[in-house]
Amino acid sequence: MIRLILILLLLPLLASAAGEVLITEVAWMGTEVSANDEWIKLENKTGAPISLEGWNLSAEDGSPDIALSGTIDKEYYLERTDDGSNPDQIADLVYTGALSNSGEHLKLSNSSGDLIDEIDHRGGWVSGDNETKETMKRNADGSFVVSIKKSDENRVLENSQGNTKKVLKLKERSKIPVFLIGFIVAFCSAVVFLIFKKNVKGFWY
Repeated sequence: MIRLILILLLLPLLASAAGEVLITEVAWMGTEVSANDEWIKLENKTGAPISLEGWNLSAEDGSPDIALSGTIDKEYYLERTDDGSNPDQIADLVYTGALSNSGEHLKLSNSSGDLIDEIDHRGGWVSGDNETKETMKRNADGSFVVSIKKSDENRVLENSQGNTKKVLKLKERSKIPVFLIGFIVAFCSAVVFLIFKKNVKGFWY
């Protein structure tokens, strides 16, 4: 019985050594709001929680160099500078250090220093778009494609630490700038009309 309990407790550690925590999405180009809004997504493929205490995600050139913490259940989001880097997710960890737009060699290591996963794109990112700000996402076969998550409904997100934030669906987000633009156009038109009316009146009288 004791042996069975020990095996069950060690299963997450054995799974992590098999490379079941993967770097599955990289927003190396930032977002439309800011080029500094970079973020990275990790995924746990084991089905069991894995502690990330003592783990490290780093680039070969030294930036970024991230000491991980907490636990990964299914997904784990790392966001640069603040939690606003990825508006559709809540950060599990906020880090500093920019990703190079010309490519990086990223390595994910566990607390023993064992290499769990890596992405070697030193010759240039193989996917993602700096113009459209679409991210680089990993397929099940290990290849990378252009992809970006978009919200289609209001959601309250929660990360592994229990922190939450509300995300508005895209339609509701778009109403704000459209409304402001309409208001500004109407206001400017009214001002121009009043000035024109006053000048015409002065011309005739």
